[in-house]
Amino acid sequence: MKKLKVFISFDYEHDLDIKNNFIAQSQNVDIPFIISDISIKDPISEKWKIEARNRIQKSDCMIVLCGESTKDAKGVAAEVSIAQELNKRYILIKGRKKKEVTKPLNSLSEDQIIKWKWKDILKEINNLK
Repeated sequence: MKKLKVFISFDYEHDLDIKNNFIAQSQNVDIPFIISDISIKDPISEKWKIEARNRIQKSDCMIVLCGESTKDAKGVAAEVSIAQELNKRYILIKGRKKKEVTKPLNSLSEDQIIKWKWKDILKEINNLK
């Protein structure tokens, strides 16, 4: 069975540690997807948006790692908007265990943040298929 290709969205300024931890943990779990660690480090520009669109379009779905400042992260908001425009499904994951996290500014009201438990993440990923 073909594994899904998953784009990871996160607040580069505040949550790089979350992304690195997620990728490290994913290597210890039998996951039905391939993580596309294809973050764009440049400031948001038209070129950035085109590149982000290309990368998201090549992915099957997107995981958004949510931290305390995710609601203020312009890059995450842009990536979620692009995913919505492309009809790419995404899930929001709580990236901080003991802290309050926020959803991306333009996420939908029905978008729920799930806990960082691999069985829950795998269930959500399977629901995206």
